[in-house]
Amino acid sequence: MAELGTEHREMLTHAEKAGLPTGHLGETVALSRTVLAPATETELTTPDGETRTVRHRSAARADTATTQEGLRSWQNQLEDAETVAKNRARMVQEVTRLISRADAARAGAAQADAERERLEGEAEEAAGRLDVSRQKVAEESGTYARRVAEWAAHTRAALGPDCPPLDAVHSTVGQETSADAPFADRTLPPDIDGQAWRTAQAALEPYGEELTGRRDALALSVGRLDEELDRLTEQKRDWAQRTDPEPSAPHHRVAERTPGSGAPFYRLVDFADDLAPADRAGLEGALEASGILDAWVSADGVLLDPRTRDTLLQPGPALSDGPTLASALRPAPEPGCGVTSACVERLLASIALTPAAQNPAHNAVYRDGSWRLGVLSGRHDKGDTEYVGAAVRAETRRRILAELEERITQTEQRLADVREELAVTDAMRRALTLAERDFPWAQNLANAWSRTESAERTLRDLTTKATRAARRAEEARALAVSARAEADATATAYDLPSDPDALDRVRTALAALLSGVGHLRRAVGGTGERLGANQTDAERYERAREERLAAEESYRVHLTGLRTAEQDLRTREEAIGSSEEEILTREQETKQRIANAVRALPGAQRALDDLHDLRVRAEEDEKRLRGTLADQETAVIDTGSALRGALGRPEVVLGAGLDRSSLSEYVSDDPSVDVRSRLRALRALAGAVEQALGRPKGEVSDSTLLNRHTDLRDQLAGGFDAQLEERDGIKVCRLVDDHGSHDVAAVGERIAVQAAEARGRLTEREREVFQRFLTGELGDHLSAQVITAANLVAALNDTLRTVRTSHGLGVELLWKLNESAVEADADVRAAVDLLRSPSSLRTREETEQLREVLQRRIEDARRADPSAGYAAHLRTALDYRDWFRFHTFVVEDAAPGRRRKLTGRTGLSQGEQRVLSYLVLFAAAAAHFTSLAESAPHAPRLILLDDAFAKVDEPTHGRLGRILVDLDLDFVLTSERLMGNWPEVPSLHIYECLRDPHVRGVATLHYTWNGRHRRLVSV
Repeated sequence: MAELGTEHREMLTHAEKAGLPTGHLGETVALSRTVLAPATETELTTPDGETRTVRHRSAARADTATTQEGLRSWQNQLEDAETVAKNRARMVQEVTRLISRADAARAGAAQADAERERLEGEAEEAAGRLDVSRQKVAEESGTYARRVAEWAAHTRAALGPDCPPLDAVHSTVGQETSADAPFADRTLPPDIDGQAWRTAQAALEPYGEELTGRRDALALSVGRLDEELDRLTEQKRDWAQRTDPEPSAPHHRVAERTPGSGAPFYRLVDFADDLAPADRAGLEGALEASGILDAWVSADGVLLDPRTRDTLLQPGPALSDGPTLASALRPAPEPGCGVTSACVERLLASIALTPAAQNPAHNAVYRDGSWRLGVLSGRHDKGDTEYVGAAVRAETRRRILAELEERITQTEQRLADVREELAVTDAMRRALTLAERDFPWAQNLANAWSRTESAERTLRDLTTKATRAARRAEEARALAVSARAEADATATAYDLPSDPDALDRVRTALAALLSGVGHLRRAVGGTGERLGANQTDAERYERAREERLAAEESYRVHLTGLRTAEQDLRTREEAIGSSEEEILTREQETKQRIANAVRALPGAQRALDDLHDLRVRAEEDEKRLRGTLADQETAVIDTGSALRGALGRPEVVLGAGLDRSSLSEYVSDDPSVDVRSRLRALRALAGAVEQALGRPKGEVSDSTLLNRHTDLRDQLAGGFDAQLEERDGIKVCRLVDDHGSHDVAAVGERIAVQAAEARGRLTEREREVFQRFLTGELGDHLSAQVITAANLVAALNDTLRTVRTSHGLGVELLWKLNESAVEADADVRAAVDLLRSPSSLRTREETEQLREVLQRRIEDARRADPSAGYAAHLRTALDYRDWFRFHTFVVEDAAPGRRRKLTGRTGLSQGEQRVLSYLVLFAAAAAHFTSLAESAPHAPRLILLDDAFAKVDEPTHGRLGRILVDLDLDFVLTSERLMGNWPEVPSLHIYECLRDPHVRGVATLHYTWNGRHRRLVSV
């Protein structure tokens, strides 16, 4: 009752804070005091004068009904109060929301005003920057016009009087120079350089084409004259080397003519002295045209193969009538040729010296150049003799040499003249090319226009944003005023304060009130339910209590009378012989003790009842916990029995890899010993099994076991099968073959033994294989790879010595054994030392040592990954690249001999570190291509740099490009910000890809860079 009263007082306080009417709550409190008033009681007086209070049963029953009715009325009133409080809380929440919205609108208005002021200030600054940018555009326009005028004057001076007029270029860049002129008249467009270039190109292009045509014609003439001069020089050299001139050999003659076995006809004869020069020329022409002049005359006694492919001249029957060739020619055989004068005379006597038309029956030649050989005839007239007679041949050689010398002199003079004219033309073309290349480009003007356009866009954007910000600020201020007015009106309508702090206090009071009302309502409801449910028990309890009270009262009355009589008797016995004062004193003390005992008796009785209740509850808890403990002990022992049963199965112990001998003392269970001993033995067994099995790698479910069983069954060969059986809750896998069913663990152990035996046999075979191949062919291959790698690193360092950054920094590489990986592996060190020399230079002991080292490496790889194949083991063991590691050192030209290891603590900036990394990359590529050129001379020296030179400062870009050129590397750069048009790079092709998101496809712009200017080639 005291607690209910306290809750009512707290609710009244919160209701007053929340501004709620407290009439209902006051009535509720009064009702609680009425319905919970004590029932009717009756005071009884015992015979010894003690007063006893007895509660009447009818009054208690009436009080119970009244209490239930009052509790129901009270609960209804509490529900009404809770509804009122909830409605009030919703009002507070609505007002709070409106005030928050008004505050947010006011803050938004302030922010909008600040944004408007900021944008207006930025717009003013942008207008100032625009004026400065426009002034810069006017200045750059004048500068570009002056540069174009200077270029035109320089071009006229360079090209001379033949220079085409360039007045149109001047008119293209014409502008107003007055400061009062409009901005458009004082400035040139941003693409003025393109217009001026097209105008200049239109003026210079015809002249350039003319020069190109002239140069090409002159170059062609130079080439032809060079060829003519070379041909004449070669002829002169050929004639100078000849002792005698020889007629040209016919194409059908392929046989070799052996000296001493004969001679051509023209070397065996000479003209008669009285033969006129004209007749000599005609006669030699007839001999040359008929083939007799160069025909081969065999020496006496020499037999020729009839299949010889040559023109042969053999003596025929001497002519008996008419003149013969002997009258015009006389025998003059050279010494050592084997042909005698008599043989020559017979030849001359067999050929007639008559006109071919007059003597058709014989082979004939004549002084007019006519000839006949059988059915063949013809005529050939030469201007002079060349081959018949040694003197004639000498004169012919001298004459031809003189003619060739004269022709060579004339050709050289013509060649010098043409080359001089070509040099002049080339000079004019170079001047024209330089003029075209030096044509001024308006990059600064374009940049100024770009900055001006950017400033105009910025000013337009800022002006637009400032206007929008002013409109938003005005709207925000109106919204803030409207929201505040709505919040104040709502607060006034709900009779609530408009201050947020006061609303927070009201909200807190309502929350506390709702909590108290709900708690009190639930307490009242529970009390009413318990009161109604226990009414019957209460009536029985009242009857039993009344009977017990009546019996106790009767017992207490008789006991009190007995104790009074006994006390009176003892008092009287003790008073015998005492004085009256002593008796009175003792009587007073006794009354005092009785009064104290009477006062302490109710408390002691209550304490005794409480202790009795505690004892009863403790005994019940102990009984319940002992039963639970016995159940748990039984469950543990049953589980242990299942574990012992599993350990008693050989297939389980073998499959788990356990040693049953180490578990023998824990496996048996003695039911006769106490439970604690059995639990300790079971705990020891579980610990031994857990230690033997190790930490589990993961939970193995039934689905996992089924999947593994399926995989095993799928991988088995034909004639084998796998079965998964479950016995006593334990799943066992067994393999089935033609001989029956076998435990999979036993089969695995048997396979492991057989694999170990096979591995031993394989090791013996490996010894032979290693001895023959690994230490021979593969060893030589490894040696070649290690030596080649070392040479490549040396070439890389040679290249790096020639490369320095703009700050004089360079890189040096060191390729050595990886200390962190092989610090405990002496086999790697031994293998590297042995592989530095080929097998032909290694001794037997070194070869055996290398075999042992490599065999141990392969064994280690096999033990590390037994499931891998033999090829994987060889790759792991013989991959020499994992044995070594590169170390990068930074060197400086300012400190020769000093080198620092390149790490994060070297003290270099991020850009310097990236530049040094690029140096290593470029040098490695150059060294690789240089080594590759030995086997593939035409391999391209090309590298690709994606997102090139990221995080490197712009002045260094050109330096890196120059390093690529110095290393003779062709490169492809892909970047969204680099064009590659650095002065250090002599030439480039540049492709810029442009894409419109609204149009399908990509447009490509093709530029060329000549070291100074970028020119658009095609679109």
